[in-house]
Amino acid sequence: MDEIDGDATENGDTCRKPPVPWRLSGALADLERAGESEFVRNLIDAFLRDTATRMETMRKAAASMDLDALAACSHALKGSMLLMSAHRLAELCGDIQQHAANREHRDYLAMVDQFDVVLRETREAMISHVDGLPRHHPPTPDHSR
Repeated sequence: MDEIDGDATENGDTCRKPPVPWRLSGALADLERAGESEFVRNLIDAFLRDTATRMETMRKAAASMDLDALAACSHALKGSMLLMSAHRLAELCGDIQQHAANREHRDYLAMVDQFDVVLRETREAMISHVDGLPRHHPPTPDHSR
């Protein structure tokens, strides 16, 4: 039984909500509070584009059992996940990285699939957050003079 299930059972709370896949925190939250929501939006957009590309690289490495490439890609992704406060994804990347670097026999495609599921949930949470950010439009020039 995992920690969340154990806590829910011990507290008698069997209808507990699943953990939130991602929430803006840390430096990103500080930037947003400082009025830099457009920067945060652009950073999240770039992160999502980059992660999709890296995800494909990780999947190809897992399928071909290229453990060196898998370890390197999951290491790079782990750093990106930590910067974006996607801690569950960083943890999954760390697991993949450790097992691949140790050249352990694992079902790496299943591990990547699990990562992909959590990534989709995280992506949805990030997009939802970005959609709620105010849009800053540059001032239009006044040509009436």
